[in-house]
Amino acid sequence: MLAGFNASANAQDYKVIAKEYCGCFEMIKDTMNAVYRELLVKISNEDDIKAALKRETLKLNEEKRKEFSTQMTKIGILMDSDESAAGECGLELDEKYAAYNTPEKEKEFGEKLITALKDLPECAFFRAILKVAIAFSDELE
Repeated sequence: MLAGFNASANAQDYKVIAKEYCGCFEMIKDTMNAVYRELLVKISNEDDIKAALKRETLKLNEEKRKEFSTQMTKIGILMDSDESAAGECGLELDEKYAAYNTPEKEKEFGEKLITALKDLPECAFFRAILKVAIAFSDELE
């Protein structure tokens, strides 16, 4: 299936790949309420995502902070689970694009997807999730 792709994909290839991943994660968009989705997009557009996340969540009352955190956790679980349609779809794409998304190149792959997603306004939520995940990826290693 990857015969037309090589390990050094160009920008157009990444637009195709980004659109495919976006389609997977559109399935979980509604697991987060619209206000929190907008907040996540706002946070992801800041230069310092970690500081923005802290600042913006501190503006929420305790109940809303817990709700936002719970919804973020749920999205993370769904994205990584082969028991959800979105997760299964994403895992299939991970296999399909394994040449791009090696453990050594995971962050670079994500950053290239983020760049490609700039031109896809319908994918703003997925782009936000990806940007926040990359911002915190160093803490997960």
